[in-house]
Amino acid sequence: MGFELKTYLENKLIEQFNNKYDSYYRLYFISEESIWNGFSNFNSQFGVYFKGHEQGTLPHEAMHALNLPHTFDGIHFSDKYTYEAC
Repeated sequence: MGFELKTYLENKLIEQFNNKYDSYYRLYFISEESIWNGFSNFNSQFGVYFKGHEQGTLPHEAMHALNLPHTFDGIHFSDKYTYEAC
């Protein structure tokens, strides 16, 4: 679902504004609920946020867009820093 929704939103934005916002981080707020609060891709310039998202969702997804994984994902990514729960 994520890839198709992102593609749809990006295409609609380009239809209306051409490439005016290519160099901006784009936030898409969806007025429908989802099982997710939101999503973004690593090293990207967008975030999608669904109705009922939590206060921390926007910065959480923005950090992923800045290529920052979860701190507990070090065993899956080649992170420089990984934190373990005590």
